[in-house]
Amino acid sequence: MKIYAAALALALALPGAAQAAEACTFQPPSPALQAQAYPQQTFVRKKNNGAAESAQVEKDVRLEILHSQCVDTLVTEYTLVLPRPAGAHDLNYWLDFAAAEMQRLKTSKAARDVPGLLAFLKKAHGLKPAAGKLAICKDGTAPVDGECDFESLGGYIFKVDTTRNAVRITITDYASA
Repeated sequence: MKIYAAALALALALPGAAQAAEACTFQPPSPALQAQAYPQQTFVRKKNNGAAESAQVEKDVRLEILHSQCVDTLVTEYTLVLPRPAGAHDLNYWLDFAAAEMQRLKTSKAARDVPGLLAFLKKAHGLKPAAGKLAICKDGTAPVDGECDFESLGGYIFKVDTTRNAVRITITDYASA
């Protein structure tokens, strides 16, 4: 996941000097959601060919999308944020929840990654967690040292973070170009 972390950091946090050293060569990201499909929908361009998108997709479910398209990596990170429900829920519950939410999204043509994410969420039931995440490379191989390299075409990551009041479910698609 080093490639993914570096690309996301570059797109969202580094100052202009980093951009000059490694100029972004991809077109800027486009919104993944259809225009005006949801209440409180936003799309904001960020430095270094990044973007942040968000929307209230259901009464208690907010979607946050981070885009990074810079240097040689493309990353799209979808995070569903909801109030923490009563009772315990296992990873399979959250995989099914995420798949259902992603399936219902009103996406634009720019969201070409959604079918791959949905296929990953179905396959992820059979994966073993590593470092609190489920991950697989796009060619079907397991990540080596937590990373899918150029030859494996990138990968997918699923992660659930819970706090006292909220659940954050993050599904990431990343590729090396």
